[in-house]
Amino acid sequence: MNGLSLRWKLFRIMCILQLIVVLFCLVTDIVRLFKGGNMWGELIGVVSYGLVFLFVCQGLAILNDNYPDTPLSQSQKRRFNLLFLVNFILIAFLFSKVVVVWQILPFLSLVNITKSYILYNFTFLLLRTVFVFVFHLLFLFGMYRLRQVIYKNTVNSWVEQFDQDPHQS
Repeated sequence: MNGLSLRWKLFRIMCILQLIVVLFCLVTDIVRLFKGGNMWGELIGVVSYGLVFLFVCQGLAILNDNYPDTPLSQSQKRRFNLLFLVNFILIAFLFSKVVVVWQILPFLSLVNITKSYILYNFTFLLLRTVFVFVFHLLFLFGMYRLRQVIYKNTVNSWVEQFDQDPHQS
């Protein structure tokens, strides 16, 4: 924990922010799922945001428990690989959310917005969707780099351990 560089501290802060926003999106979709409406769309949203939430939690756990040179267990590797693949595919879902919200912009300019809360709600929705998408891309890259760094540090510590001459001690 002492050896966290500024980059990994910023990554941890980004993960915590991502957790908060994704949890908000998850709860919002769960509420909309039970209120009625587009059941399948909301169910896909709940599953997608749930998987993003799980992967961010796993990322924080790996950063806290395995960084800098503790190797990942087989179950951690399996879970990481599966969640990384699924979350990589979820980029398309998150991008589609951004596109859908972005397509509403021309309609807002045609309508005379007399209620300022509509504009604030839309702005919040747009910022939230873009925030989740961009942070998810950064998170996936950070997780890839974290896994590389842990692997490299683990191999280096093993090499150093076995390269030392036992008669020098």
